[in-house]
Order: sequence, then structure tokens, then C-alpha cells
Amino acid sequence: MVTRSTTIQYFIGLLVVCIVLFSNAMDMETSTNQENGDMSSWEMANNSSDNNTMWADSYGNMTMNTTDFPVNFSCQTFNCSGYNCYEDYSDWEECPETHIYCELYRSSNTSYWAGCSDDCAGTTNICRNSSIEMCTMECCNTTLCLMLNGEIQELPGELEMQMSTYEPTQTTMEMTESTATETPSTTPTTTPTTTPTTTPTTTPTTTPTTTPTTKATTIGSGNKCAVINCAGDDCYKNQNQGDMYCPIGMDYCKLEKNTATNTWTSSCDDSCNSVSSGCSSSSSTTCVQECCTATTDSCLKLDGEENLIGSASMTESMKIMVYTVAVFILTIHFAPFSF
Repeated sequence: MVTRSTTIQYFIGLLVVCIVLFSNAMDMETSTNQENGDMSSWEMANNSSDNNTMWADSYGNMTMNTTDFPVNFSCQTFNCSGYNCYEDYSDWEECPETHIYCELYRSSNTSYWAGCSDDCAGTTNICRNSSIEMCTMECCNTTLCLMLNGEIQELPGELEMQMSTYEPTQTTMEMTESTATETPSTTPTTTPTTTPTTTPTTTPTTTPTTTPTTKATTIGSGNKCAVINCAGDDCYKNQNQGDMYCPIGMDYCKLEKNTATNTWTSSCDDSCNSVSSGCSSSSSTTCVQECCTATTDSCLKLDGEENLIGSASMTESMKIMVYTVAVFILTIHFAPFSF
């Protein structure tokens, strides 16, 4: 019995030794692999460093800073009011795939917007002089290509717009079969006479019909807001200077007043949620008379009444909160048991 127990102990000891030796062998293999990997990484880093050094030696002092340059196609995006106000803007946004042009549009001499456009190439509505309004000042098709310096920049029409659609009529060929007439004539001197007559008639008729096709132009998001820039209590009611197209992301129209100078301005805006009250109850330096969702026609009423979708939603939220608090207090007060 003692011998059997001793044998089991020897077996267990041998098993432990084998496990220890196996673990050491695995650790050594892992260490070797890591060293090989480190050597490979070191060689790759040296190669990369050598390549960079060669590139730098080849190009000398040439440097390129792409930190602030967009990766995808982008355009300067803004809307502003004021004389040559576009010169002070440099903000940009990435364009959707369907918008491959950048455009600077002049609604009036004091109202401009810039942004992505799906089709401004080939437009004839170019601002040739300062008296033209509702026209395109710049149209280009590279990232951040708007010059914003007052100069005109335009693109020729797209290839598919320049190509005409031809609908030629079927060519009609009328051919009269040749005929020959032989008239033999016999005289005493036996002199035969042959007179062939051939009359071919060919009348080709080709009538091509050319029908040029053009695409409708959608500027920015396609939505519009009325352009207002005037001074006086109710000047906005009769000072509408036309509509301006809204850039992508500017989905609201806003009419606001500067109470210090008694001036009114309107433009496209990205939100109405921050508007809680109109000019009739606001005491701040700048108040909002109207803020509404932009459509293909301006949503601004310009009738002197407040038109605020933000304040309406705020009012409903406040009502719900007040009702909830009131119900909670009444429940606690009249409950037959305590919580």
C-alpha cells in the first residue's frame, strides 16, 4: 500500500516537472517571436524614415499643410447682409454627392449666400454688372474654389447639356429603274441603228430635327427666404427686396430686429428652437419677430404679427411641465398613504 502511494507521488512530481518545462519552452518561443516582430518593425520604421528622407531631399524646401483642408469636396457656406459682406467669411461645409459645384449668389446688392450647388454650370444668369440682382457671381467645381473677392467666376455648360438630342427623319430614296429602248432600223444599205435611253432619278430627303435639352437649376437646398434690410418701425412690410436661396442645412427663415438701431434684417437660419418670445415681449438688444420653416417660397408673412414655431413648441412644453408638477403635488397631498 505504501509502495503504491509512493509511486503515485512520483508520477505527480514528474507531471509537474513536465508542465514547468513546457511552460518555459512556450515562454522562450513567444519571446523569440516578439524579438523578431520588433526587429521587423524596426526595419520597416528605418525604411520609412529613409524614404521620407529621400522625398525631402528630392523636393527641397517644398512643404504642404493639409491640416485645415477638407478631405472631401467642400464649399464655403454662409449667408450675409451688407456691402461686400462675403469678403469676411471663410466657413465651409462638406457637400453631398449630388452637389458638385460651389456657388456665390447675389440676391441684392446687400444680400449674398454661398454654398454647394447641384447645377450652376452654364447658367446665363451671371452678375455682369453691379445693377443685376438675383444672379450668380461665382460658379466653380473644385474644393473651396470661391474667390470671394468681387470678381466673376463662371463655368461653361456640362457636356450633356451642350449635346443636342437629334431626331432625324427616315431618309427616303426614290429611284426610277433605268429603261432602255432599242429601235432597229433597216435600209437598203443594211445599216442597223440602236438608240438606248437611260433616265435615272435619285431624290434623297434628309430632315434632321435638333431639340436641345436643359436641366432645371436647384441652388443650395432649393428653399427661399425673403430678403429684408431696412430701418424703421414697420419698414419690413414694404421693403421686400426679393428672395434668397438657402444653403444646405439652413432650413428656417428668420426676421429679427436690432432695437438699438431700429433696423430689421432677414436671412436663412439653421434653427428656431432657441426663440422663446417675439419682439412684443422681448427686452433684449436683438429680438425675433418671425422664425419659420423655409420652403420653396418664403414662409415670412411680413404682416406685423409674430410667427414663431420655436415659441409655440416651447409654450406647449411648458404647459406639459406645469400640468405634470400640479398632478404630482395633488397626488401627494390627497394620497391616503405616505410614500
